[in-house]
Amino acid sequence: MVFTKLITKKNLLHPPYPPAVKVHCMEILYRLSLKEPELRKELIDCIEFRLNEETPGFKNRGLKILKKLTKMESDI
Repeated sequence: MVFTKLITKKNLLHPPYPPAVKVHCMEILYRLSLKEPELRKELIDCIEFRLNEETPGFKNRGLKILKKLTKMESDI
């Protein structure tokens, strides 16, 4: 469900979630990925998928989380 809120696009059936909700979802998923490393790749993909279409706040937090995730992935 958290991934769904992060990647949902605007359409008639499902209005987009506010940027703050998406940013908090990213943060929750990032923290979960610290204990569940298999979530990292999917989170990276979701953030990269939405990065160019989102608000500046989403982009800022997304880039910070991507930087942390890619560093963790390269350390493995």
